[in-house]
Amino acid sequence: MSGYFEALIHAVDSAGLHRPVLVLDQARLTANLAYLRANLPGGMAVRLADKSLPVPDLLAQGFKALGSDRVMSFHLPLTARVLDHFPKVSALMGKPMPVAGAAQFLKTCPHAARVTWLIDSDDRLMAYRRLAEETGTNLRIAFEVNIGLGRGGLETPDALRACLTQSGPLHVEGVMGYEAHVNALPRLLGGGAPAQGRALERLAAFVACLGPAQRSILNTGGSSTALGLPQDGPANDLTLGSLMVKPSDFDQHLNAAIDPALFIVTPALKTYAHGLPGHPRLSRVLQATRLIRDRIVFFYGGKWMARPVFPEGLTPSPFFDASSNQHGMCLPRGAAAPGHIVLRPTQSEAVLQQFGDIQVFDGTAITGQMTPFPIL
Repeated sequence: MSGYFEALIHAVDSAGLHRPVLVLDQARLTANLAYLRANLPGGMAVRLADKSLPVPDLLAQGFKALGSDRVMSFHLPLTARVLDHFPKVSALMGKPMPVAGAAQFLKTCPHAARVTWLIDSDDRLMAYRRLAEETGTNLRIAFEVNIGLGRGGLETPDALRACLTQSGPLHVEGVMGYEAHVNALPRLLGGGAPAQGRALERLAAFVACLGPAQRSILNTGGSSTALGLPQDGPANDLTLGSLMVKPSDFDQHLNAAIDPALFIVTPALKTYAHGLPGHPRLSRVLQATRLIRDRIVFFYGGKWMARPVFPEGLTPSPFFDASSNQHGMCLPRGAAAPGHIVLRPTQSEAVLQQFGDIQVFDGTAITGQMTPFPIL
């Protein structure tokens, strides 16, 4: 991999970008989308998580490659921007919104009718029902159901049945059950496959409560689980986003064929003797006994949700905290002082909006930029 990162650094340097930049490998992104298109379970609509891909060009490539016209949205200002930018796209909220926020959105967003609101409790159901009745608005809703993650939602099919009888003028589109816990469970607790089986059984029990006209959205999955969903499960709608560029949080075994496509490249500013500030003699003893590393490199910016990948072997300092100004990391003994540091994001959401324009890498050079939606 060192040759790849050296090419990445050379491209950034040749483009005159002598500051922290976020780089997208377009060839890897294209290959990832092709793999997803070929390997996601058939017969399921694909929904892109806009929080994970808050970049118009990234969303557009995902929609086209995966045949999608759906997003899952998590922040109403971004929801409005996405719906305005993509006039054929509809949104399912990925978390329940305060009813006052929904009321304001109905007044200010001309595309509000393309939103399905998420309901996680009977209290929220009644609040949204009152909103629909008071405004004369035909609100679409889906119910969040707990299929094992335990982060909220209706707990039992009986609870869903009770809500369905109280939905009044609200138009029920379906359910959303998230199962991000599945591949995070250690083998000691049974591992992923049994947990996924139980999650899908729970989802099927909730789906069974719905009438035929209430099943247009039977959503599950995420970037850590989507490729493992069965072809014939109870869901007809899956969500992914980050997996297109694969930050390190999505290094699950089932995602092994997907390549990381997003990196931070930043200049190294200085390499210095590493030690306890104000204690040079003690520092020399610690270095000599190899209790600490002997040199530290400080680079431009830092404290990102990312981990260093080049040069290899960088580790945090026990004495210098992470800094968003000039972040220091310890070099392996004998390593050459680097000119640049490459980091791999642990997640794509937020990180994609931290650097201004995203630099597009074609394997040799920086060939263009992508502009994210602004942070709202």
